[in-house]
Amino acid sequence: MAAVMARPGNARFQETPALLVEAVPSGGISENTAMELCISICLTVHDESAFREAARDRALEDGLGDETANAYLDEEQHSLGQCAIMLLDPGVSPNGCQIIDSTAD
Repeated sequence: MAAVMARPGNARFQETPALLVEAVPSGGISENTAMELCISICLTVHDESAFREAARDRALEDGLGDETANAYLDEEQHSLGQCAIMLLDPGVSPNGCQIIDSTAD
């Protein structure tokens, strides 16, 4: 399990090669309580087909429709990074925060 470190300012930390967290003050609730965190997670995909199927299944669970969901099975329509976003970004922010964006390479 990777340890996560964050501190205010434009400092970047890397405790392990698999997890990077960047924390900067945000103009949200107040300078003392709001902090923007940028988190990177590195994955090893051992079975591309199973990973794509999992992304399709999540899209179906989220009500995106058959055509949109099945597009996750096609590498020309969706990269593995886009599949990861479908699987790892819940779409609804957890209490106490707001997901601003998610990206993948």
